[in-house]
Amino acid sequence: MNKRQRKKLMNMISSGDRLPFAYERLEYIESTGGQYIEAINSEDAYNLFSGLRMETEQALIRPKTQSEGAGNLMGITISTSSQNIYYRTANSGAPAYTSVPIELGDVHKVSAYFKSSNAQISVDDGAPVVSGVGNLAQYYPLLLFSHGQSLTYGCCTRKYNHKIWADNYAKLGYKKSLIRDFIPCYRKSDKEIGMYDLITKKFYTNLGQGMFRSFPNVEVPLSNFQPVEYIESTGTQYINSFINNPINENRNIRVTANVEFCSDATGALFGMSPSGMKEETFSFAFSNGKWSLRTGGYTLNSLSIAEPNIRYNLDMYISSDLRTITVNNELVGTDNRYATVSKMTEPLFLFANHIRKHNESGNTSTIFEYSYLKLYSLKIYENDKLIRDFIPCYKISDENNIGLYDRVEQRFYGNDGTGSFLKGADVYVSET
Repeated sequence: MNKRQRKKLMNMISSGDRLPFAYERLEYIESTGGQYIEAINSEDAYNLFSGLRMETEQALIRPKTQSEGAGNLMGITISTSSQNIYYRTANSGAPAYTSVPIELGDVHKVSAYFKSSNAQISVDDGAPVVSGVGNLAQYYPLLLFSHGQSLTYGCCTRKYNHKIWADNYAKLGYKKSLIRDFIPCYRKSDKEIGMYDLITKKFYTNLGQGMFRSFPNVEVPLSNFQPVEYIESTGTQYINSFINNPINENRNIRVTANVEFCSDATGALFGMSPSGMKEETFSFAFSNGKWSLRTGGYTLNSLSIAEPNIRYNLDMYISSDLRTITVNNELVGTDNRYATVSKMTEPLFLFANHIRKHNESGNTSTIFEYSYLKLYSLKIYENDKLIRDFIPCYKISDENNIGLYDRVEQRFYGNDGTGSFLKGADVYVSET
């Protein structure tokens, strides 16, 4: 997005985009893979097969194959199967790929037009690429940030706006072809983040897991959530902590946690490895009866035995010249090997580990070492400053939306994987 485009966008934000007083405009909302909005229900989506056009300004924040739309023939997909990342039509036959490679964080205007004869897609008003399409009739809802036919390919994107036009708008009861004009915003009464449609004058909220992130950040009070004794992962869940860019190259990191691993299988409490390089690895795992702290290409194993189904107080410290593991107030591992985490350019995942590759062989993000554990609490310090204070909880308005509330940022972090966390009994926790 150039300076002129950004100035225009900020002017739109300041003018409020005709939003009702009960809502506040945001520059963008951001999905982390588990959130989605139902823009058009399945019945109306079926009636769109004669022609549908979508236009959105958005930025990719994670290199994973992801798709939004209403089925495998009518949608926009981000493909990471090649060296570069491209937008393409979600066509199961012969999809059309754009010629503009996508870089993480760059804002692009994406336009797509789906008809019974073909699908067209273009980026930044460039020449459209065309692919052949069969019957566009879909029996799936049209979703934003995900795919109506399958939620497997949830998006990790920042969305600044989204518009939808229908050729047969009159059949759907609309007076004009523009049937959706979405604006990112939050509802002032409960700080719920979503998209307001200027056409239907309706606020669309997240129907998936976790919560949208946003800019500016929307602080959500703990009173919107019910704290619980613990949340439990079952091998398919993870949470993106969004901790990555270092404050300085000489920083130290300390992580404290109260946990109980529920299986003797290898599982990570947290982890990340940008580009798959050992020098940049930072993770902590339960492995082969030991606690394993991996940084800078070296693994520090605890001297004591780690057993499943026992609750532990863990304390991990990492600096440029020291690494320590403390369990139940007893030092069980220490060394002074290369241990810097200054190259931590990828976000730290909780309940799993992940590798980001961006080289000649492709641009992918792989999640592994999913854990089976109960997490009672977790705190993260950077240069002795508390930057995350996670509390297990669930959303009061949706008790199946289980995750962690951070008292530092006043933000809820939900499951970005599949399935759902299990939860312990309700407990009382103070706001601070």
